[in-house]
Order: sequence, then structure tokens, then C-alpha cells
Amino acid sequence: MLHLRELLGSMASLLSSFALLMAGTGMFNTFIALHADLAGFSTDSIGYLMSCYYAGLAVGTFRCPALVNRVGHIRAFAAFSAVYAVCIMVFTLYRDLYLWLFLRALMGVSVAGLLVITESWLNAKANVRTRGVLLSMYMMTSYMFYGGGQLLLNFGDPAGHQLFVLAAILCSVALIPVSVTRASHPDPCEARFFGLRKLYKISPVAVAGCFVSGMLVSGVYGMGPVYARGIGLPLGDIAIFMTIIAVSGLLLQFPVGYLSDRRDRRQVIFGVAALTIVVSIPLAFFNLGGALPLLFLAAVLYGGFSSTVYPLCVSLANDHIEPEDMVQAAGGLVLTYSVGAALGPAVTARLMAVVGDGALFGLAMAMSCALVLYTWRRMQVRTPPPEEEKQPFVPLPEVAAAPVSSEVDPRAEPTESLLEDGDVRSENGDVEYRNDG
Repeated sequence: MLHLRELLGSMASLLSSFALLMAGTGMFNTFIALHADLAGFSTDSIGYLMSCYYAGLAVGTFRCPALVNRVGHIRAFAAFSAVYAVCIMVFTLYRDLYLWLFLRALMGVSVAGLLVITESWLNAKANVRTRGVLLSMYMMTSYMFYGGGQLLLNFGDPAGHQLFVLAAILCSVALIPVSVTRASHPDPCEARFFGLRKLYKISPVAVAGCFVSGMLVSGVYGMGPVYARGIGLPLGDIAIFMTIIAVSGLLLQFPVGYLSDRRDRRQVIFGVAALTIVVSIPLAFFNLGGALPLLFLAAVLYGGFSSTVYPLCVSLANDHIEPEDMVQAAGGLVLTYSVGAALGPAVTARLMAVVGDGALFGLAMAMSCALVLYTWRRMQVRTPPPEEEKQPFVPLPEVAAAPVSSEVDPRAEPTESLLEDGDVRSENGDVEYRNDG
């Protein structure tokens, strides 16, 4: 078995490609909203553009594994990256709303395929002792490069074509590390998920929370640039605003997770949603464009609190299911999240067109309030699981708005492919380590 350093070395090419992809995707998702706004598209049309992307993500998450299994991970990664880059360049040739909607949906499918490849590849290389490290590397890469990609907006005019070219270059260059890797080919991947009715019976708050989380995250990622431009921010400050929201999602994951492991998780979800309401108030009702320190502080807190809802809900669901069912349950939660993410930008855009830019965070307040009330109601009718039955909290990335499917979640029951040579199971199902390497 490879030592940890060798394992990370063998994954360097995949993570490098993933980092370039996240940087290009992060920049383009913000840029296309600004470009469409400057090009005269209506607020509703911009919302539809963002929603089509997330709808493509939802479809691709469950349809792409079959293609990956048919042609292999490396060829599929190259194909999806090429499709993504071509879609970007087609934007520069035609300015037609319906074509752009199709391109955004196709880009969402492509990114979903790339995420499926990355997660299943990491899962194939992980074992019970390294899954946590690989998940941490995946999460850090997601947050830092998706968030850092926002700063690339400063390298071109959002009304011109330079940023289209830059995004296409990044996604094309992402092909290179994976294409020349000497790493062994991963095992086949598969899309598995519980039916939503069954999952809702297991944990109603988890399902409701994942839906709300999808709307909160996609609404801000999709329409945040339009909001920032509407309150008078220049391009450089728009990039910083979006970077802060994306990267700050990493800040509160560990303290909130630590607290949730020691209390009823629904209480923590209740508290996080309530704090999201409080933080959204100044963003919704006051123009903070002239008070950048307050705006950026509110963005840090909003990004930090809203990003913890999804991993809290996954942990809550896992408290009520067996370890061997976690991957299937996570698939259902991803689907629920994706439905919310697909609706978020379109609903947000409609409200912004009617009420004003502040409606972006007004909707976040309303959805968080609904989650607070529903969580409080569920706490009255169901007791929390015993402390000894709770699964540990695991932070999960949301920045691509297609959260990790828990293929590399350390809480999941390890399969035979995840056991090192010489490791065996005891009679009670625990893993006994016999390999000193």
C-alpha cells in the first residue's frame, strides 16, 4: 500500500486538473451573469441562465456515470472538459437567449460529469485510513480555487470577450495533467440514491434543509454579481465580494461541526438558519455599497453560515441510517439539493425584477425562516438519536453547487476495494489492520 505522501503524489495530477477546472468555473459563473447584465438581458433571463446550469448539474450527476464507465475516467474527463470549453467559446459567436440557455445546461452536465469522475477516482484510491485526508484535499481545492477564480474577473472587461477566452483556456489546460498521468485507471463508478419519499421518512429536516441550502447557495452564486453591480460596486469589488462568499464557506465548518457532534443537530441547524436570517437583514434592506467593510463582513458571515446547512443535514441523515447506506442516502440528498439549486436563481431573479436587488437576500431570509420553523416543529415531535449512535460531522464542499456525493466520506462503510492488503473485517464488521505500511 502506498504511503500517504505517495498517495497524494499519485493524486496530484487529478487534483491539479480539478483545481484548474474550479478556477475557470468559478470565474465564468460570475462573469456570465455580469456579461449578460451588461449586454442588456433582463434580470429574469439571467436567472434562467443560472438555473439551467444547475439543472444540468442535477441531470448530469445521475446520468454521467454510465458514460464514464463506458469510455473510462481519463477519456471522459477529456471529453467533458472539451465540451465545457467549446460551450464557452460558442457564447462569443451568437447572442441568443435560447442558445445560451442550452449551452448553460450542457455546461452543467459537463461539470457534473467532471465532479463524478473526480469523486469516484478519489474513492477508488482511498482506504479507511486515507479517505479523510483525500476528502480534506478535495474540499480545500474546491473552496480555494472556486473562490480564487472570482479574482480573475480583473483580467478583462466583463463586457468584452477576453474573459470568455481565459475561461476556455483554463478548462482546456485542465485536460493536460489528467491526460498525461501515470496513475492506474479507477474502478467503475455508479450513481446510487434512495427514493426521496424513503429519505424524507428517515429524516424530514435533512431533506428540507438540503433543498433550502441549494436555493441559498445557487441564488447567491447565480445572482450575487447582479446584486453587487446593482448596489454600485466596481468590477474589482464585485470580484472580492464573490470571492469572500465562496471562500468563507470554509471558516465555520469545523466549529459548527464540533458543536453539532455534541448537541441535537437539529438545534444547530435551527441556530445556523436563524443566524443566516440575521446576517441577511442588512444585505436585504440597506445599500452597503458605500460601506465596504460592513458589506464584506456581512458576506463573510452569510457565506460561513449558509455553507454549513448542507453538511449538517447530511450528518443528520447519517445519524439515522446504517453506514453501508450512506452513499445511497447522499445521492438522494444531492438530488434534493440540486432541485433547490435549479430553482434558486430563477425565483431570485423574478423577485429581484419585481422588488429590487435586495430581494436576493430577502428570499434567503424567507427560506431560512421556513427552515427554522420546520426544524422547531420537528424537534417537538421526534427525539434526537442517542449520543453513541451519532455519526461524526464531516465538512463537505458546496462551492461548485454540486456537493460531494459522500463517495469519499469517511463515515461511509468501507467496501472491499477500500481495504488495504492484509486488512480484514472482524465478526462485528469493524476493520482490523494487519498491514504495517
